[in-house]
Amino acid sequence: MPRAIEIMNDRQRAMSSALLAVRTMARRALRSHSAPDFRQMWRLVRCVERFPQKAHQPAEEQHLFAAILAREPNAFRAVARAKRDHAGCMGHLVRLRMSLTRWERGDPAAAPRSPCMPTNTFASAACMDAPKPAT
Repeated sequence: MPRAIEIMNDRQRAMSSALLAVRTMARRALRSHSAPDFRQMWRLVRCVERFPQKAHQPAEEQHLFAAILAREPNAFRAVARAKRDHAGCMGHLVRLRMSLTRWERGDPAAAPRSPCMPTNTFASAACMDAPKPAT
C-alpha cells in the first residue's frame, strides 16, 4: 500500500509541475509585457489533459481508492475530496484552454484572469491527507 500512495503522489507532483510551468511562463510574460511561448504552454496543457484522463484518474478510481478505504476506513474524506478534484479537473482545464486561446489571439485581459495564475488548485494531492498505514 505505501508504494501505491507513493505512485499516486508522484503523479500528482508531475501534473502539478506541468501546471506550475504554465503559470510561471504566464507570469514572466505578464511581467515583461511580452507574449509567452504559447507553443510550449499548449504542449504542457495537452500533457496535463491527457495524463489524468488516461492513466492517473482511472487507476485511482478503479484500484487505489478502494484499497485505501479497505485498509484505512477513516480516509473516506480524503478519498471523497480526491474524487471531487477529479470531477473539477475538467472544468479547470476548459477554463485554462479558453484563457490561453483568448490570450494567444490578442485579448490582453485574458492572461491575468487565466485560471493558472492565482494558485495551482488542480493538483491538490488530496491523497496526501489520507492517514498513513501503520508500518
